[in-house]
Amino acid sequence: MPKLYWVASLNEVVYILRTNVDHVDPLLVIGTILAVVGTTMRCLSYRYLGEAFTLELVKAGHRAKDPAASARLVTNGPYTIVRHPSYTGWLIGTFGWIMVHCVEGSWIRNQSSSTLEGAIVKGFAIAWAFIFTAPFAWTLTRMPEEDAMMRRQFGEEWVRWSRRVRYWLIPFVY
Repeated sequence: MPKLYWVASLNEVVYILRTNVDHVDPLLVIGTILAVVGTTMRCLSYRYLGEAFTLELVKAGHRAKDPAASARLVTNGPYTIVRHPSYTGWLIGTFGWIMVHCVEGSWIRNQSSSTLEGAIVKGFAIAWAFIFTAPFAWTLTRMPEEDAMMRRQFGEEWVRWSRRVRYWLIPFVY
């Protein structure tokens, strides 16, 4: 899955570089940068987690080839900044993707006319926006569950780390 994010992010860069227009909207460039930064942050988080990464809420090491070796609390790399850097990367990347696809000159904006085709495009755009933004609520409920599970599993080590890394997603904010 992380490789797919890289391909999609690089596709946005190629789109900008091959676009033959007189003016490139700065929001398109900013959105592309956010998409690449978010994807990079997410992939980096996965790399630091190694075998401890799972999509399901399970104890560290539960699904690893060597559970004893992977049952450790990851406190280095992006995990020194926020507790859930993968979610931070996902949020940054999603915000970038939305910007890229909604700026003046984007396919969605150009095809959203009063025709039937435009109505279909608008329908897809609304569905796409929902698919990409609905998981934000899920993320906000999942983070406390993950923290509670890790606190139970790692005890005092997790408590010390959580005192050093107080924020879930955005340093000094949340």
